Amino acid sequence: MGLSPFILQKTKQVNAQKNYHVEIEHQYFSIQYTYVDVYVQAYYTNTSAEIYHKDKKIANHKREPRQYFYHTTQAQIPSNHTAYLQTKGYDKQYFIDQAKQYECKTLDEAKLILLQVIEERYDVNPTIMTAQAPLSLWSKYIDEPTLADAFLNRLTGRAHKIELKGE
Repeated sequence: MGLSPFILQKTKQVNAQKNYHVEIEHQYFSIQYTYVDVYVQAYYTNTSAEIYHKDKKIANHKREPRQYFYHTTQAQIPSNHTAYLQTKGYDKQYFIDQAKQYECKTLDEAKLILLQVIEERYDVNPTIMTAQAPLSLWSKYIDEPTLADAFLNRLTGRAHKIELKGE
């Protein structure tokens, strides 16, 4: 007869935020939007979170190991918010389009400032950079080929590259 492992479960009373999420150890879990500004009880382990209101389970989520992550169940979102999310994707292109709408050159200026910082440090100081995208994709994110070549040349010319692989 084998022994089963003991699982520690914690509990916390939380107030639902205006964005219909509750915060548990720097992770955010959606609940039905009708519970905004209502105190609910959360029971959670390292792998799951259950939220109750007056002994009624109102949400159940799997937990991720990363912090500041939003766990959102589409069925718990108000219908007018769901429609808004479906029509407006907050991706790279959305923000570029918004900047163009206001004739904003922020993205171009940010690229030039980053190149300037790298150039100033090139012969003088060591520079450590981290990124989630591999170097082979960087030129895709810097849309101007000349600027991308200059940036990558300065950054990788004498670099010691360490590429980590994982989930």
